[in-house]
This record gives sequence, structure tokens and C-alpha cells, in this order.
Amino acid sequence: MLNRSRMLQEIEKLLISEGYKTSDIYDQGSFDIVARKNLLILLLKTFTNIDSVNEKNAHEMKQLANIFLASPIIIGAKSRNGILEEGVIYERYDIPTIGFETLKNMIIYNEYPEVLADRGGYFVKIDGNVIKQYREDYSLSL
Repeated sequence: MLNRSRMLQEIEKLLISEGYKTSDIYDQGSFDIVARKNLLILLLKTFTNIDSVNEKNAHEMKQLANIFLASPIIIGAKSRNGILEEGVIYERYDIPTIGFETLKNMIIYNEYPEVLADRGGYFVKIDGNVIKQYREDYSLSL
């Protein structure tokens, strides 16, 4: 598991290698890195433990993202429940929160998470029409 300063360095390196222009690292502010590629602007904040995110910081981050038409994202390594799972979106105060590997897959491979972790477990969006068609094709009932 990466410590926070190492995670920041790895994020910056990843973004630059994929053609993003990045700001300096602002270690103590509402965000750590601003990254831009074409019209996409990312406002990133890192936490070793995503449970450390507080409402004030999240509010400031959302306000700044709104002003700059940016997408706020929290990057973390773990929560009180354990290591963050790859390919899963968590949320802290309505800000998408992901692990470093998930960010890497999004940036390099354009693979976006389809699983949302929330109270009660993991959730995925299901296309009811696809399921209905599958059931009809294979003569399955509910």
C-alpha cells in the first residue's frame, strides 16, 4: 500500500505520462493536484484512509470544481473496512472516491468502474431490457 506522498508522486507521474498537464502538488489545501487534458479538468485529493475526508474539505472541493468546471475525485488506499477494491467507486460527501489502481485503469485503459460501494453492499446498474431479452432467448422465468 502506498503512503500518501508516494501516492501523490505516482498519480502525478501517471497523469503526465498520459498527456495531462498537472499543477504543482498542493499538499495542504482543498485539493492536491489539478490535471487537465483537452477540456477535461480533474481536481484530485488523496487520503491514505478515505474516512479522513471531512465535510468542510469536501464542500470546498466541490465549490472549486464547480467554479473551474472540473471533476472532483478523491483517491485513497483504504477505509475502516479495509483496502479499497479495484474497479469500485466509493463516495465521500457525494464525491467519487477510488483507489489508485482504479484511477490508473481509467486514465490508461479508459476502463471505468461499474460497481458502487454504499451502505448495504455493492451495487451495479442493470439494463432490464437486456435481462428480459436473455430470459426470452433462453426460456428462463423469474
